[in-house]
Amino acid sequence: MYNMFTQTGNAAVHELAQAALKLQTQNGWSNDDTWEHFCAELWTLSTQSEFGEAYDTDVRECAWEHMFADT
Repeated sequence: MYNMFTQTGNAAVHELAQAALKLQTQNGWSNDDTWEHFCAELWTLSTQSEFGEAYDTDVRECAWEHMFADT
């Protein structure tokens, strides 16, 4: 889904994406604000050794498509 190396990684990124979209709805954030928040969370995730690839361009591109393709 997000091109992480493991299903656990994909699930972790998906959880972050869903949380960011929920915050967007709750707070009336723009896509840019939501993306900024998501990327900050993604960076934090990438500092964990088992999720080091989380901030890779490919993962972020997949996340953008998943989060905002319909907007």
